[in-house]
Amino acid sequence: MPTDSHVTHDLYDIELLRIDAHSGTLYFAGGHLLTLAGREELRWWHVGEIGVLRLGVTPDGWGWRPYPDQRLRRAAERDDPASGRWAWRLIRNDAGCTDEYLLTKVGVIPGANGAFVPQHAETVAIDLPREFRELCRVYRLQPADVLRAFIADVCSLRNLARCPREDGYCSLGSDERRLAQEYFDRAYGMFFEVEES
Repeated sequence: MPTDSHVTHDLYDIELLRIDAHSGTLYFAGGHLLTLAGREELRWWHVGEIGVLRLGVTPDGWGWRPYPDQRLRRAAERDDPASGRWAWRLIRNDAGCTDEYLLTKVGVIPGANGAFVPQHAETVAIDLPREFRELCRVYRLQPADVLRAFIADVCSLRNLARCPREDGYCSLGSDERRLAQEYFDRAYGMFFEVEES
């Protein structure tokens, strides 16, 4: 299925119908047929999973992400475009329970049991010196991405599929968290105060 890798088109609530391990082909509901360049990814997915099929999002032109909770379904009829919120339905299979509806930031797929961390970020404007911008350029990084990663590491923020963050902050790993926290303690430890409860 040829796609323009610069244009993304997301198809939600798509079911994976069949996996052909020999050819590396995934068959989805709606007649979507995708062939993988590498077959090692096949072990991650299972027939019957429901998720989002992203066309044009990777160099291969597509991506497949099963929902973290297979009871999730998009509820576009309940979206709130004015506030930039998407509606999701969490199907309750328990007797006597009604389905639950959730509103998340556009693009955020809730995690297990509909869990997600709401956005409570505050915008702060700072001047970036030329030397920092140059350092980022040498590493082919955007200054905002470097600063966001440091904040996520020093605060141990994780954006996991089981409980995604609406603000998108995500630590780069355990070593990065440890080193960022050691730096912060070393640089600012003398200002630390234990809060009394």
